[in-house]
Amino acid sequence: MLSWIVGTKFSSWSEMSDIFADYRNAAVYVDSEDIIQMIKVGEFDDFYTQYSVLLSPSYLKRLRVRYLKMMTYAAFPVFDQEIYESMVYLPKVKGRASYGKVGFEGGWIVYPCEGCQEAQRLHLELHLSAEKQLEILMLHLRR
Repeated sequence: MLSWIVGTKFSSWSEMSDIFADYRNAAVYVDSEDIIQMIKVGEFDDFYTQYSVLLSPSYLKRLRVRYLKMMTYAAFPVFDQEIYESMVYLPKVKGRASYGKVGFEGGWIVYPCEGCQEAQRLHLELHLSAEKQLEILMLHLRR
């Protein structure tokens, strides 16, 4: 049972990797004070189903993903519709967008990447600009 981790301060990517080593897919979401508020784990690799570890981008207004492990994909959130649309039309890239009353709320850019924990960490930890996100994405798409 992983409930003991909720309410604790996020420690490090490597510690989360150890904790979630036995799971195919896992995500850790924190609040503005870096306190873990939600964890999602799953055995299904699909990112677009209700069983996905990816939250709707509307939740990411209050929470931030700090750790993400997807066995067959790498993913990162994008909140600018123009950037989202430019990335989602690249070959092999998929997206999962969320629209609300005011329009585009955000989306996940998802691309195939077997066991790409380092690329995933870079997308989430370094708070990269859209250009850097695209650069990392293009490097992995060329493989």
